[in-house]
Amino acid sequence: MKIDWKTGSPPLPGLYLVAIKLGDHGGYCAFVPWTGQAWDQAYQENVIAWHRAGDLIGLMDINWPEADVAEPDDLGDIPRGIEQYEE
Repeated sequence: MKIDWKTGSPPLPGLYLVAIKLGDHGGYCAFVPWTGQAWDQAYQENVIAWHRAGDLIGLMDINWPEADVAEPDDLGDIPRGIEQYEE
């Protein structure tokens, strides 16, 4: 999967995958919240690039973990909201 990294500050608060550079030859990636003003993590100044976490789903080919998933046309009158959940 190839990430389309962006630099600078994100336009909106939210959760982002960030590249954090530590020294000349090292670094790591982490999910970090952007408050709208700053990165909510210890090495704010070392964030060199970001990608919106929610957009990662579109880059992946994810299969649902259950085998018996109904096709959209077969859902009928199944409730779709958590407010209709019953234990």
